[in-house]
Amino acid sequence: MAHAALGDAYYSYLYNQPQDGQKEYETALSPAARTTERERMNIQTSYAQNRDHVDEADQLFRQYLGCYPDDATMRFNYPNLLRRHNRQPEPSSSTVRRFA
Repeated sequence: MAHAALGDAYYSYLYNQPQDGQKEYETALSPAARTTERERMNIQTSYAQNRDHVDEADQLFRQYLGCYPDDATMRFNYPNLLRRHNRQPEPSSSTVRRFA
């Protein structure tokens, strides 16, 4: 997770060093990394989001939140991704039930 945090920092507008960010994310996702499934999914989602691979990040957010709906940070980051790219979330069956 430390390598993913460094990757995120390198992709940020403060450091703006995407090559270094990519190296850190690749290290975090390497087979030698000792991460749980939840951490690996989180890292993959953040990596796709930082690379502006919106469709991939959208899919990964949906998968992650389907497995771990209790993650408040990811529940906050997902709509921000959609908002930044002028996308509307597709209603899920739980959303439809809640407002129906």
